[in-house]
Amino acid sequence: MIRASGDFEEIFGVHAAQMLEICRAIKALPDVEKIVLFGSFAKGNAKKQSDIDLAVFFDASDARLLRQYRQLARICVNATLDIQVQPFHTYELATPCGIIEEIEAYGLELCP
Repeated sequence: MIRASGDFEEIFGVHAAQMLEICRAIKALPDVEKIVLFGSFAKGNAKKQSDIDLAVFFDASDARLLRQYRQLARICVNATLDIQVQPFHTYELATPCGIIEEIEAYGLELCP
């Protein structure tokens, strides 16, 4: 996974300020360990209609993770961008499979 905390303008162009604000709001939630951009924006082949895929890793119980997901949804619903956010437990990084493998291979860590 690559750290990209200083490259918001390069990655998001005119949306850099809004994405930085969203990442800061997410990072302020309890138990957030990391925020990772994945999908077409991370791979560098995003198109105008592409959504922005974010994986948010929490060190929290299942019950807290559900509450955190609701808070994530509130943050992203107010954005003018098409943001798809996926919450994960940090322990899922220990034995990655499926989408976690893609996140590990191509993801860009934002706001470490």
